[in-house]
Amino acid sequence: MQAITLSKIKNRYIYPLMKVVKNKRPYYAQWWYFISLLILGWLTPITKHWDLFVFGETATAYPIKYVNNFHGFSYTYIYSVDGRQYNVPIELEPYEIPDPEGVSVIYNPNNPSDYLSWQFEELYSDENLFFPVGFQIAFGVFFLMIRFKDL
Repeated sequence: MQAITLSKIKNRYIYPLMKVVKNKRPYYAQWWYFISLLILGWLTPITKHWDLFVFGETATAYPIKYVNNFHGFSYTYIYSVDGRQYNVPIELEPYEIPDPEGVSVIYNPNNPSDYLSWQFEELYSDENLFFPVGFQIAFGVFFLMIRFKDL
């Protein structure tokens, strides 16, 4: 019969447990958690208009040609609700001819001037980019500090 020593017990039972515990990271230091939160962060400009998606009504905005400040012609889109017209300032490239069938717009029935068009340039511009970019930088720094704190 072999003698059981303390070093054999450590080698056989304790060290494998320590190795598993050392390599097990909390959920907030896993790659899937990091990627899923970044995706949610980049969806916020779309999801901040949840009330229009749930309670909004749909209208079609048609292009109208007008004279701009530089005495040239530009296009804007206009949709009508209860006899009143509302402007949708969709930017077109120079010399781009708008779609004559119009674009779809979701508007708030209580406040028709509150609308959402399906132009991603509008959804991801200026003030709509502050949260996703700030969140991505802050969470990226946090994730790298947690993930690689042993370095």
